[in-house]
Amino acid sequence: IFYWLLYFIEIIGVSLIFYLIIDFPIKTYILPKIILVSTLFSILGFSLYQITFIFSLKWNTSGALIIGIFGVILAFLGITSLFDNYWVLFPWTWQIRTVIFWQPNISKLILNISKIEYLVCLCLIFVISMLSIAICKKWEG
Repeated sequence: IFYWLLYFIEIIGVSLIFYLIIDFPIKTYILPKIILVSTLFSILGFSLYQITFIFSLKWNTSGALIIGIFGVILAFLGITSLFDNYWVLFPWTWQIRTVIFWQPNISKLILNISKIEYLVCLCLIFVISMLSIAICKKWEG
């Protein structure tokens, strides 16, 4: 949780710096959106920390590296049209797909569909968290 909290602070900080560079000064109506999307981005990353931790428990550093390399490949594929129908099933694609909330002139229908898809992602984070807790309890027991 400590590393994830550091990640959370980093994502919000980087988003604010990036937005300062792109559009100075930050408009007050955009600040809540920056914080909300950055929070979503960091919450989506929590499952990756758990998956990597489980793999490192089972197969040490090499397992974490292999799942990381596999995850990078999935993330690259996740931004293509190959994964348009299945991206919700792969945690590595969740974060890169948050770019939809930053695109200008996107229809409300597409945004609403994306919000529903991200609710599915949040449910999957809960499932991954429960599995992670069960595996850690088994590992310690």
